[in-house]
Amino acid sequence: MPVDKTFCLDPATRGHVAPGFDVDALERLLQHLEPLSRALALDGFLLPEYRAYPPAPNTWSMLKGFTDPVLNDLLAEVWQPWWDTQPDGMLADPSSHYPGRELARRRRNQR
Repeated sequence: MPVDKTFCLDPATRGHVAPGFDVDALERLLQHLEPLSRALALDGFLLPEYRAYPPAPNTWSMLKGFTDPVLNDLLAEVWQPWWDTQPDGMLADPSSHYPGRELARRRRNQR
């Protein structure tokens, strides 16, 4: 699918994105998705009270990746603010299932 640069998150939605995610990177990721897929992908990054599908008690879900490497790179960017708050041990843990760990490791090693 071609990138839809006309898609933008409105200011209210930007304010509803949970802390720890890069809103600009999230917008770029959503621009690469088909319109029908955007809402579902966005929902997981919103604060619980603003989700279309509120999380059920004692459940948790996360968008972990795509089959498309370009989308995975964009998803890694979305997670970088969260990784910036994690200790070095978390970055070194190969069993960590959060997207963007490798990018965060590279960036931290460059500092």
